[in-house]
Amino acid sequence: AKGVRKIFDQDTAKAEIISSKVTDTNQITITWRLSGNVNIGPAGLTIKPYICYTDFTVDGETGLIVFQEDRFDIPGWDILLSALFPFLIGKVTSPAAPPVEPRPTPMMPSMRTNNESSAPLDKLMQLFK
Repeated sequence: AKGVRKIFDQDTAKAEIISSKVTDTNQITITWRLSGNVNIGPAGLTIKPYICYTDFTVDGETGLIVFQEDRFDIPGWDILLSALFPFLIGKVTSPAAPPVEPRPTPMMPSMRTNNESSAPLDKLMQLFK
């Protein structure tokens, strides 16, 4: 992970989760969109957004991840050519992956009622009064 962190510009790189699915008894697949800049060359390069698939194999006994494999929706030469010659995107190379649709973020319900403290510990302590 430290090597990947060095390659991608931390100010611009984005990994947006599209989906996560259990695809087999011991396998989970995460689909995500990668975009941003990479720290290659003196000025760096912008990579066009593309889709990645990460397959995790889970040990059936321990529940720990024992293997990870990444796949991409476009070949590596397309990613490189698009970064070096961005004017070729959509003409010679494939177009950029579409934006990820925003999803609502579920929020925990508030434990507070009118004029009560919002701290859960305060709520618990009221039971002992």
